[in-house]
Amino acid sequence: MVNYVASFALVIVAVISPKLYSQGTLLYGLEKTNSPANLQRRQAPYNFELKLADKVRNCEHVHLDEASGYALLSCNPTRDVWNTVMGIYNNHDKTEGALYLYDYAGKHPENDELREIKLMDYPHAGKDFHPLGLGYHAPSNRIFVVNLSKERRPRIEVFRLHLSEAAATFIQSIKHVHLPSPNSIYAISENSFYVTNDHYFPHRQNALLNQIETFGALPISTVDKVTFSDTTVGIKTMARLPFPNGIVRLNDTAFAVASTTSASVRLYHEDKKSGKWTEKESISVRMLPDNLSVDEEGTLFIAGHAHTTSITKYAKTRAECNTPEGSKTQKCKDLKSPSMVVSWTRREGVKEIYTDVKYGAACTAVRDSKAKVGIISSLYDRGLLVWKE
Repeated sequence: MVNYVASFALVIVAVISPKLYSQGTLLYGLEKTNSPANLQRRQAPYNFELKLADKVRNCEHVHLDEASGYALLSCNPTRDVWNTVMGIYNNHDKTEGALYLYDYAGKHPENDELREIKLMDYPHAGKDFHPLGLGYHAPSNRIFVVNLSKERRPRIEVFRLHLSEAAATFIQSIKHVHLPSPNSIYAISENSFYVTNDHYFPHRQNALLNQIETFGALPISTVDKVTFSDTTVGIKTMARLPFPNGIVRLNDTAFAVASTTSASVRLYHEDKKSGKWTEKESISVRMLPDNLSVDEEGTLFIAGHAHTTSITKYAKTRAECNTPEGSKTQKCKDLKSPSMVVSWTRREGVKEIYTDVKYGAACTAVRDSKAKVGIISSLYDRGLLVWKE
């Protein structure tokens, strides 16, 4: 079996070798120009403020519900010891993953600024809930959450949100052999959604092939449409690209998907009759893009990691550096993971919002265009970085 895997790996390397030079040049450029020492730090002329630093951390995904004035947060402190995307597996009996409602618009009583969503009838609460990407379908109050569980195959958990009660009733779990590494979700209806699989070869199954896929930027991972019922799960592949990550509808006929290891965001045209996706163009960014969002004005927001080595080291040291003893060491004090957030429109192109190390490991940026408020969340840092225009 080992010889088979090694042979297969060599075949892959041979096939992709013509692309290795360009991919190596891309990664080297990011390593050199975006290191913490060389990073050109910039901020848009907004008022940035760190909020909820003593209440939440490791909030991978944020979804704005402008109608209610709430931001839905997917946060997971247990990511310090368990991150299957980045190959971190430490034994643990309890999990601290949770979903929250954050009153970003100030529409609710002051003591309701942050409310943890009570997960009702959910068998894995506190035991095996490692939330990552989150999708919300407001008309049906359905929440879809990627759960990087300790089981061999990750799950997508489906809940019905009771907004006024800050509670969610568990509906069902979705697992499928063709969903090997779900990451980000865009909800379509109460029983369908698009999901990105960040790898064809998950790290837990084969670390060698996973690394070849990652650093070779192999276009073999998928964006899938999932349609499900109580007893069935249907999967339809819409696109293949390197390391699909964030996904969002850009307009009535287009979707945007972050391709992390190619430092780009791919734009796909959706044929309304057939539902087929066709890649039309690619937006290059000076980072490893993570999650995407679009505000009501049609502006695309891209958040991600500016420096490959830094985010890798940052992830692998959180279990140590977030202990009282570890946080005092010079190594942990010196470690930084540069964040980058940009916006994009066809008229203005790419514009920088935030490039800095003060709030590190940025993974999501969202904006309420009417309230003129934006939120940046982090894969590993405490709190939310909120801007006001």
